Amino acid sequence: MLDLAAERWGGTRSGLVLKDGRVTNTTTGESVGIGELVDGHELVETIPQDPPVTDPEQWTVAGRSVGKVDGRDFVTGAHQYPSDVKLPGMLHGKVLRAPTFGATLASVDLSAAEAMPGVTTVHDGEFVGVAAPTEERARAASAAIRADWNTTPQVGQRELFDHLKATAAGGGQRRGVGQHDDGRLQALGAVHGHHPHLVTRTLLQIPLDLGLAGRHPMEKALERRRRDTLISQRQRQE
Repeated sequence: MLDLAAERWGGTRSGLVLKDGRVTNTTTGESVGIGELVDGHELVETIPQDPPVTDPEQWTVAGRSVGKVDGRDFVTGAHQYPSDVKLPGMLHGKVLRAPTFGATLASVDLSAAEAMPGVTTVHDGEFVGVAAPTEERARAASAAIRADWNTTPQVGQRELFDHLKATAAGGGQRRGVGQHDDGRLQALGAVHGHHPHLVTRTLLQIPLDLGLAGRHPMEKALERRRRDTLISQRQRQE
């Protein structure tokens, strides 16, 4: 880059500095961006056996602590997330979820939610939801809905894996070590000395910024920290 700049200005590399994507002539004050400098050039160079390197004392990025550009906003809670967006006439929605897997709606009473100022309710078959001017109002309206559900007994976390095996297609029979089609799991078991039978756990997933809109930046930062701690604790327990 310095050679191209020297050629452009009809001089030598002496007094030229490459910084922040620009080459500057410290003598004349002239400056040119790298994009403009290389435009139209086919950059073909032979790399020498022992190319010159910059002395570590002159490094400006490598080996130094460089702060994240927007790191302060994240730490203080000033960073804007989607939940912080506010637009004219914007409504916040909440969907009524079934209490268990496979549950069906038997009946629903929306009168308490409909009585709240600014709340709109939606009931279409199994779908029930509300919309309100604020998230707090939408949450309160959703909580005010009285619904009865037809539910069935559920499988607990400890029994889930065995249940899935028992109800899988083909009767849930586990293949033997030599019965896999491509032999990859067989090879894996031979190398590591383990039966190629894998068990996975579910991971806790929480929207970290749900419900933080409209709060003081420091309060939002503390809330996010609390949720990070809860996630870490839950994962250790798992």
